[in-house]
Amino acid sequence: AFAERLRAANHTLKRALTTPQSALRLLGGKLAAGVTMMPAIGRVALAPGAAVYDLSWCRVPGALAWCVFAGGALLALLTPLNILASSQRAADMLASTIIFPLMMLGGSFFPFEQMPAWMAAAGRWTPNGLGVARLKDLLYGDISAQALAIAALGIGIPAALAFLGSCRRLRSFANA
Repeated sequence: AFAERLRAANHTLKRALTTPQSALRLLGGKLAAGVTMMPAIGRVALAPGAAVYDLSWCRVPGALAWCVFAGGALLALLTPLNILASSQRAADMLASTIIFPLMMLGGSFFPFEQMPAWMAAAGRWTPNGLGVARLKDLLYGDISAQALAIAALGIGIPAALAFLGSCRRLRSFANA
């Protein structure tokens, strides 16, 4: 019985593609659902943070918008892992293997100021590091339009390419 459930779980994407929607719509809907949750998650983190660290409340909406953008982009960047993995368990393991080191290097667990210089320099250029650094700038008012644009492109372009590549891979998976 377990083996049958496991086999059925491994073919979820293939079954989903037998419906009339395209791969782009399927993945776009999943991405939209994830992005829809980002404002609630961002508010839960930003509101207490603004209160505890005595940040200006006028900075919170911009920071929230950045969290939604960066969170959606990171979700799109992780989509290929789920498409390429042979099973849900493999996708979970692969995502964990990639996410946790990037979180550590990207400033989610330790501030860049407390890392060795080489590690902080590398971490600032990871997608998560770009997001964390610009979020900090937005919250403390030290942001420049150029730095924000570079970070948006540095996160957004790879995310868009990953998403489109996932759509292409999913279409080819459905035809196999």
